[in-house]
Amino acid sequence: LQNVGNRDASYFLAPTFSDSGAWSGVVENETGVAIPNPIVLAKAEVANLFLNVTANPRATPGVISFNLRATCPSCGTSLFGADVLARNIEVPILRDASIGSDESNFQSAADGVPETVYLSLLNLGNDDEQYALSLGGPHKYLLGAEIAGDTTAILDAWDGETTIILTLPMPVGLSPGMYYVDVIATNIDDALISVSQRMN
Repeated sequence: LQNVGNRDASYFLAPTFSDSGAWSGVVENETGVAIPNPIVLAKAEVANLFLNVTANPRATPGVISFNLRATCPSCGTSLFGADVLARNIEVPILRDASIGSDESNFQSAADGVPETVYLSLLNLGNDDEQYALSLGGPHKYLLGAEIAGDTTAILDAWDGETTIILTLPMPVGLSPGMYYVDVIATNIDDALISVSQRMN
C-alpha cells in the first residue's frame, strides 16, 4: 500500500469475497501481525502488507475471487490510482472417504443361514463422488461373500453417506476356523483413493 498523494492520509483496507460464506481475510504486516484500520501513511510512504485468507472449511472445488479495496474517508475525494486489488483463488478437489461398521468381528455357524452385515461409507471430500465396491482377502470365495451392487450412488460432498450390504451365505461344511473378508471402496475418478474394512 502506497500513499501517492501529496499529504498524509489514513486508509481503510477491506476484503470482499465472491463466496461470502465463511471466507475471511486479515491484513498483516511482514511479520504476521494483524494491522488494524485505519492505516496511516505519510506522503509517499509505502507499507508492505499481506492478506491472510481463511477459507470456508466446507469449500467446494472451483474459483473464488476477492477484492481488497482501499478507501480514505478523511480524504474528502475518491482515491486516485489503483485502489482495488483483485485476485482469484483456485480451490482444488479434495478426495477422502471412510468406511466402517458397528462390529467387525462376529461368530456364526456354517449352517447355510446367511448373515447380513451393514457397513457405512462416508464421502469426506469436498466434491460429489462415486465409489466402486469390491471384496478382497483369501477367504471371500470360501465364504461365498457378496455385496449388493458394484458401485455406490453419487455421494454428496462433505459427509455424503451410503450403506453397503455384505451377505455371507455361511455354506454348510465350512471347516471351523477364523475367516475374513475385506470390503473395499475405490474412488471412480481416482483409484489411489481407496478405503477398506476387514470383517472377521
